[in-house]
Amino acid sequence: MRIWRAELTTGEGGAPGTVLAAGKPGIDVACSEGVLRLTEIQLPGKKRMAAAAFCNAQNPVGERLASRL
Repeated sequence: MRIWRAELTTGEGGAPGTVLAAGKPGIDVACSEGVLRLTEIQLPGKKRMAAAAFCNAQNPVGERLASRL
C-alpha cells in the first residue's frame, strides 16, 4: 500500500499498525505514539483513491495493515 496523504490525529492507540477506525474522514491507524489518519491511498496495481472509498468496499477495523494488505 502506498500512502499519498495522511495527517496526525489525537487519540489512544493500540498495537502499531492496527486500524482503529475507518470511515469518511479516513483510516485511523495506531502508531507507537499517537494515531495516523490515512486520507488518500493506493493499493498495488490500482489507482489512487480516497481512504473513504476503500472503506466502502472493505471494513479493516481491528486488523493490522501488514496482515490485511
